[in-house]
Amino acid sequence: MLHALGITHVVSVGECALVPPSNVDPSAPASTSCTVGPHFIAGKGPGGHGSLWMEEREGRIKVLDIKGVCDDGIDTLEPQLEPICDWIEKARAEGGKVLVHCRVGVSRSATVTIAYVMKHLSLPLVDAYLIVRSRRLSVLIQPNMRLLYNLLGWEVKLARERAGDDPERLRQELARSLNWPYLAKEVHLLNEKYLPA
Repeated sequence: MLHALGITHVVSVGECALVPPSNVDPSAPASTSCTVGPHFIAGKGPGGHGSLWMEEREGRIKVLDIKGVCDDGIDTLEPQLEPICDWIEKARAEGGKVLVHCRVGVSRSATVTIAYVMKHLSLPLVDAYLIVRSRRLSVLIQPNMRLLYNLLGWEVKLARERAGDDPERLRQELARSLNWPYLAKEVHLLNEKYLPA
């Protein structure tokens, strides 16, 4: 399916995408792990066909597997945002198409996508949030509050990078930002119609 969509790179956020399927011997050479033989685990079906682990192992898809990030309001993506965005940018520069995913596609993957849009298009958080949300059509995106706070910090970091040593430019960049209480309130208002009555 990913090949049919032209996907060449996958960012898997917190889902351990590169875990071998239960029916494959991970120590088998890549060329034999998909065949019935000594590396096949009996009774489990064909070896890992279609799994990201197999696709990556056989060189058909490149995978950035971000481990240890649960959507629990405690885990953070803050230290990973820059390397993830750099990886996506490199993939796109090579002509690749990138899929960003997590379990539900609402919080962690949305956070990564918003962070990338902020950096790539030099946009403030709210504008990037609205662009990503508009591309999801009727599917709600809602980074948890910890991840939203990470994005707020990312916005400040990007503003400082764009401003360099120019304090006036930094002031102008930060003037486009929203403060945390206002941002939290506005996100709540955007999503209120999706909450049960």
